[in-house]
Amino acid sequence: MKRKPEVYEFERVVFGKKSALFEAQYTIQEHARKHQSQFPAAAETVLESTYMDDSMDSTVDEQNAIDLYHQLSQLWKKAGMHAQKWLSNSTHVLKEVPQEDRLSKVDFNHEDLPSTKTLGVVWVAETDVFTFNTKPPPTDIPLSKRNVLKNAATLFDPLGLVTPYTIRAKILLQVMWTRGLDWDEGIDEDLTEQVQQWFSEVDDLKKVQVQRCLQPRTGPAETTIHTFVDASKDAFGAVSYVRNARQDGVVETRFIASKTKVAPLATMSIPRLELSAAVMGLRLTQSVSKVLQMAIGSAIFWSDSTNTLWWIRGNGRCFKPFVANRVGEIQAQTDPVQWRYVPTSVNPADLCTRGSSATQLAENTLWWHGPSFLTESEELWPRNKVESNSSTEELKRAANRNEVPIVLSSRTTKLTEKDWRLEPTRFSSWTRLTRIHAWTLRFVQNCQLSSQVRKQGELSPQEMPESEGSIIEEAQKESFPEKYRALTSEKPISESSKIIKLTPRLNEDGIIRCDGRLQYTQFLPFDVRFPIILPHGHWVTKLIVKQHHELGNHALEPTTG
Repeated sequence: MKRKPEVYEFERVVFGKKSALFEAQYTIQEHARKHQSQFPAAAETVLESTYMDDSMDSTVDEQNAIDLYHQLSQLWKKAGMHAQKWLSNSTHVLKEVPQEDRLSKVDFNHEDLPSTKTLGVVWVAETDVFTFNTKPPPTDIPLSKRNVLKNAATLFDPLGLVTPYTIRAKILLQVMWTRGLDWDEGIDEDLTEQVQQWFSEVDDLKKVQVQRCLQPRTGPAETTIHTFVDASKDAFGAVSYVRNARQDGVVETRFIASKTKVAPLATMSIPRLELSAAVMGLRLTQSVSKVLQMAIGSAIFWSDSTNTLWWIRGNGRCFKPFVANRVGEIQAQTDPVQWRYVPTSVNPADLCTRGSSATQLAENTLWWHGPSFLTESEELWPRNKVESNSSTEELKRAANRNEVPIVLSSRTTKLTEKDWRLEPTRFSSWTRLTRIHAWTLRFVQNCQLSSQVRKQGELSPQEMPESEGSIIEEAQKESFPEKYRALTSEKPISESSKIIKLTPRLNEDGIIRCDGRLQYTQFLPFDVRFPIILPHGHWVTKLIVKQHHELGNHALEPTTG
């Protein structure tokens, strides 16, 4: 075979190969950039308002829409492409489009313009609204986790128009997951009724009609974005609205988008979930502001959690890592004065957390337009109350600080952490050590707080776990000093380390835990999925083992692991 190999090249993009999507998008975007100076409006539509092979854009009037159509046609022509299936809510614009290029359903002999589906929702051109055209699943399908997920996933809602309805399905799926149900196993009886009720309401989504246009057509207006956030033990979410204050004094509000998530399986306090909702609201507002080309500095955020509002106004370095990281993200993007208080009764994000039926949602003015006070002057908005005594539990443990100031007789003495913390070898009981340590931590924290916000009374359920974690953390620092420093600085630990096989990870509470395959079993408690690595031979480890032996009445079975 001395003949040279023949080389064949494709003249068209091959459908189905892995790089086809990128090649198609890169081609049309690069073509738009190349001719941006010649066709500026068309290039902007391609770069900002095109998803795959569908373009959807809006103009201020019919003449601009006609100009955009001609620019897009010429832009695609230069690339050897021809756009079809044109549709507009204006018959005047559609008449500029040749009949063969219009959407096939367009017929001027009929009174109403047709509807078309885009990104999961139906756009009714005649009334310029978004709606849904969904069908409930067959009544005879087996109710299993697989079928519930399959039918819930068919409802594609990228803008979050009906998240109060879809969050109910997400919560039900999480319950099925935590109960360890197999994919094709029949669901429990108590879940069957809820799933059937959710399925029966799918057809009611046709009643939902959302205005597509966000700005008034009567002239310019002062536009601001208002985002509401909320959380419950089951879910947390955020919803954004646009507020248009016209020059004639009339104020209009429109729904923009929303987002929800189910609460994590690991136990988390409501204030922390509220803070997570605030971060979600921030990110949602960033996305909305980018699309609407508005500055996020003019947006206003609303929360009914005084804890969250107080944290946002505080110093992030004074809080534990979970709160500090999220407060830092919020403060880096917004000013604390942008965050305001809203009563729960008029917080539309509350629907994101407790859910709603499809019929009730379609008629809910609070969800589609926000609270009524948005249409009033700012002086009539809810008073921005922030209580400063509600978040002291999230202050960093004093034991985590290198120096603790203690005031005695008008003199300030700085004691290092080693000077004041308790020595475990002086105790023979794990319970006694943790209780005394908890009282010591409270005393140190109270020394740093004003008398109005100091903790009093018996130890709270949160203080004992914090005390145990503080003692274990110090034991790990003593036994694994090099490993702890490496994990703290996010550097790999030595391969010769005895704990390398346990895949150690440093949790946000400062404790080294095992990061094994149990992390994927989400129905197990957090401490089971990520066991604490106790140092061999340390007195703290001996106290913990002794404690569990005594609780088990010195059982012969290996209950302590």
